Amino acid sequence: TCHYGESGDGRMKAGHDLGIPSVDIQHGGNADIHCNYMHYSKVPDGGYALLPDFFWVWSDYFRRKTEQVLPPGNLHHRTVVGGDMDLALSLESSSGDVKGEWRPFIAERLEWRRNILVAPGALFGDDNCMNVVINAALQGPDDWFWLIRGHPYYHGESDLAEWEKSLKNKGLINFDIKISSEMPLGRLLPLCDHLVTSWSGICFDALALGIPSTFTDPHAVWCTPDGIRDGYFFLGDTPEKLLASIRGHKRGEIDPGDAAPVLKRDRAKAALNIMLGR
Repeated sequence: TCHYGESGDGRMKAGHDLGIPSVDIQHGGNADIHCNYMHYSKVPDGGYALLPDFFWVWSDYFRRKTEQVLPPGNLHHRTVVGGDMDLALSLESSSGDVKGEWRPFIAERLEWRRNILVAPGALFGDDNCMNVVINAALQGPDDWFWLIRGHPYYHGESDLAEWEKSLKNKGLINFDIKISSEMPLGRLLPLCDHLVTSWSGICFDALALGIPSTFTDPHAVWCTPDGIRDGYFFLGDTPEKLLASIRGHKRGEIDPGDAAPVLKRDRAKAALNIMLGR
């Protein structure tokens, strides 16, 4: 489950009171880049009632990040590396049947020199992200295609319609919004060469496939200082900088170290064994 929020807090408290172990499964950037995972420096005897017994994280990078916000010797809120099984299962299922209208869309990706996934963030900067992207598309090569994906919870039909109207009013045709927003991430992401976002946890999903990410909002640097410093995330907060980043950073040429999510089932099984005390 997700441990925070009204329903999450209720599940944590009920589990704690009844002695039922609880697990928070990572579903985006966490640890020191998420306020609900930070600064638990003094864990009381018996642990916090509103924190899970286990933090299931995507990689050793996030294990370290999570453990560094807990006190040394903490026994109540343990971290296990189970990997990003949501992405792994989505990638596995993407080899199955494909909706008829998606087949030509998938085949057409080979006709474009760059396929750029745009995921406007849900937390900040989504309007500015679209402004930067639209102006970059106007200035950029005609053989680049922009796949614009609305957030499934934060961007509704009205947002998608407004983006499409803005792009078409500028005379742009090398983009898609409808299929890019419908298609499961595990089917869409392998088709892409670069990710552009103001800030989204998809940047870590992209790392698992060697896809570089460029942020259009400077606040994202605060969210992911390690990635900017270590050269697997990039900042492009103007159309010119964004185009330069896409040109300069190609798929398969970045080295994320252990920040990329683990996609192996055996790591998930090992994590389950730890949590079940086997």
